[in-house]
Amino acid sequence: MLGALLAIRGVRATYERLNRRDLDGFLAAWSDDATFEFPGDVWASGRFAGKAEVRGWFERFLATFPELRFTLESVAVARPAAMGAANDLTACWTIDLRNRDGVGNRNSGVTAIALRGGRVSSAKDFLFDTGASFRRVWGESAPAEASSR
Repeated sequence: MLGALLAIRGVRATYERLNRRDLDGFLAAWSDDATFEFPGDVWASGRFAGKAEVRGWFERFLATFPELRFTLESVAVARPAAMGAANDLTACWTIDLRNRDGVGNRNSGVTAIALRGGRVSSAKDFLFDTGASFRRVWGESAPAEASSR
């Protein structure tokens, strides 16, 4: 149970570091070979492998959104009784953000997080809205096939 409590505390602290734009502190919890996956059909979508690629994604994310705030709603642990430094967690959150052009958006999602050796080995975001308002705040328009309908 102590391992689960420490993992939950770590996830909460990591999101707060991101809110403070402390990228080094945020990435300190990630393993060197970690992966991050982001949904949708915007420039930021895809799978990013290795800490350098993950860092690059979050640098661009923070540069794109000078105003952002994650509100962590809950964190669930797959194996609460696990004693080691390996577990799977889900973080349920809401984000309020505004891009450099002043376009704002509120979205919610879940991040599936795998901890191995006490560090994030993978994180995968699932977002509630990846439609027009999502693309607009990322600075992109609707795909051509959707806009012709």
